[in-house]
Amino acid sequence: MLAVAAAVVWLLLALDRPTSTFHFAPLIVAAAWPVVTRIDTETRLSTRDAALRAGAGLVLGVAVGIVLAATDSLDGPSLWDDDSAELETFIFTVAGAGFGALYAVRR
Repeated sequence: MLAVAAAVVWLLLALDRPTSTFHFAPLIVAAAWPVVTRIDTETRLSTRDAALRAGAGLVLGVAVGIVLAATDSLDGPSLWDDDSAELETFIFTVAGAGFGALYAVRR
């Protein structure tokens, strides 16, 4: 649920401020599902469960990124010089899903 809430907040903020870049929002959205599940259960997840939750976070992050790109709401600067906020959003979403999965299976 936290991942969906984070995605909604990111979506609303970005739609309201299209020239601002919320650099770490895609990372948080993609990582939230497996990380919160790991914290809630107080036990490590199986590789399958971590991968499923990370995959769901990845899909959610990419979906929000596509909506924002389609509405020209990713017009802010990126951390790189090429000003490709779309590429940055995708990279951070994949990184967040990977981090979330690794955290969820760690001892």
